[in-house]
Amino acid sequence: MKRLSSIGILLFLLLSLCVQSHAQRRYNNYRSLSVGIKGGATFSKVNFRPSVRESFLPGMTAGVSVRYIEEKFFGIIGEVNFCQFGWKENFSKQVPNTYEYSHTMNYITAAMLSHIFFGNEPIRGFINMGPQIGIYVSNKYSSNFDIHELPNFSESWETGQYYEPIQTKFDYGITAGIGLELKLKKHSIILEGRYYYGLNDFFENSKGKDAYFSASAHQQISAAISYMFHIK
Repeated sequence: MKRLSSIGILLFLLLSLCVQSHAQRRYNNYRSLSVGIKGGATFSKVNFRPSVRESFLPGMTAGVSVRYIEEKFFGIIGEVNFCQFGWKENFSKQVPNTYEYSHTMNYITAAMLSHIFFGNEPIRGFINMGPQIGIYVSNKYSSNFDIHELPNFSESWETGQYYEPIQTKFDYGITAGIGLELKLKKHSIILEGRYYYGLNDFFENSKGKDAYFSASAHQQISAAISYMFHIK
């Protein structure tokens, strides 16, 4: 009886090891590590309060990324990018409406994203989402009028944005994107559209002593193409 019990325990252990080995091999099939580069176009606005009449400001983004897939349908992505934010003013309701003003702000951004993918290879869809931070680098404005001697704008036109200095050099917010990946053995080509919603004001807000705006946070839509190389 003891011998039969020993044989039973041995068979159970062998079966457990086989199942575990099979599960581990199956689990490892989903693991992958990739590195890549990306570049694309940005279209930015600012959530001003009081509001400023705006249209989207075109810009660019470029950077590097690392992606680690741990299991089926899920992974994480880390990114570092150079990214242009800002705003472009819409003077269509001014008389005359020939005025032009845009303000570009350059940032180094970093994001840590959840990566959820679906579909079969070689083409699959995905959703990315997560937090993003940014460090302000520089800014410049373009105008066809002298901001120190403003034209006779209507009384409802906000002008505080022409004078306010950039107070906050650290930006943070949330971002989410959707796209398609074409996987070709050790390489992937990725197309993605993304939206960023900033949660921090770059001008002094209403808590400040001489604040003009109560809110001045970035908003951005971007479209980018990426190339990724699969290390393993």
